[in-house]
Parts: sequence; structure tokens; C-alpha cells
Amino acid sequence: MTLLKITDRSNETHDIVGEPDFSLMEAIREGGVDEILALCGGCCSCATCHVFVDEAFLDRLPPMSEDEDELLDSSAYR
Repeated sequence: MTLLKITDRSNETHDIVGEPDFSLMEAIREGGVDEILALCGGCCSCATCHVFVDEAFLDRLPPMSEDEDELLDSSAYR
């Protein structure tokens, strides 16, 4: 399990426990933060679950996949 500190659009912070088999989008939605549309259901095809990761934590993430990189090219918030 991983503790996620989520800051929503209202600048309210939520502590959410992420399960190993959940995506970040699933963990946030299951944790009660209902601001992520995820219209594609997490299939990496719509970018509506786009989140911003604090730069101090970027080295803890796996490398960006080619699909993710291409999808973010279509986002105005890359």
C-alpha cells in the first residue's frame, strides 16, 4: 500500500491509500475524490484523468510509456 497525498481543485488535501493493483486514477476515485472523469475507464485514451505530480516525486515513477506520452501531446495542460 502507498499513501497518496491528493490536493483537489479546491486546494483541499486528501490522504488516500493506494492499493498495488490499482492505477492512480482508480485509487483517487476509490478514495472519494470525485473530480476525475476518466471517461475511457482508465484505458489511456482520453486524458480526462490527467494529474500533476510534484517534481520532487517524479524519480519515483516508472518511465512514461509511449502511449502516455502521445496522449499528453493532445492535452492543453502537459
